[in-house]
Amino acid sequence: MKNGYERAKALSEWKIKIASRFSTDHIRWYKVRGFHGDRLKLNDSLHVEAGIEYGKMAEHETRVELVILEVGEDGQYGVPVIIPMEKTGLMKEGRTFVYKGSYTAERSGRFVYGLRVRPHHPDLYTYQESNLVHWA
Repeated sequence: MKNGYERAKALSEWKIKIASRFSTDHIRWYKVRGFHGDRLKLNDSLHVEAGIEYGKMAEHETRVELVILEVGEDGQYGVPVIIPMEKTGLMKEGRTFVYKGSYTAERSGRFVYGLRVRPHHPDLYTYQESNLVHWA
């Protein structure tokens, strides 16, 4: 195989080390606006801002996402909407990065949301492959 399976070897090394490195990544704080109870009306917007400290992770291997689920009348959760949050700055102390994300409701109803941080590698087959995530 071309290059002696370098990419596969690099991914394998990354998988071995990622759990201990990811444990140093932290959601320091978050703020939510636009959500009243558990309901959103048509065209209501939910805005989330969060402070993320990478720890021993690199920025390019960290994904920060807003996850929204609609709750049906039967109490069952719908298909999650995953919104990548955008890095918008660095706090004054220089270790916590600010991320922002928003969601606009396409219909009225009950919703739940979460903020998640997960490791990322371009050669992972699926994002769940690492089995690592931080939730807020």
